[in-house]
Amino acid sequence: FLVTDNGRVGFCCGSPRPGDKVAIFFGAKMPFVVRSETRQGKECIKLIGESYISGIMQGEVVKEARKAIFCV
Repeated sequence: FLVTDNGRVGFCCGSPRPGDKVAIFFGAKMPFVVRSETRQGKECIKLIGESYISGIMQGEVVKEARKAIFCV
């Protein structure tokens, strides 16, 4: 279970943590939770898992903006 910083509620197949991001990849059928981390001194993005987020499952956010970032 998760709640985004703007109050959207949802679920994630992985283990989301505060500070994770919800990413909507072009062509994907659902949003994903991702996490920034550093490996061997390089900034990386780790895929946490598929998610269901209320209000963004039918492309609502994509229609509103070209780029949207939500903190978990």
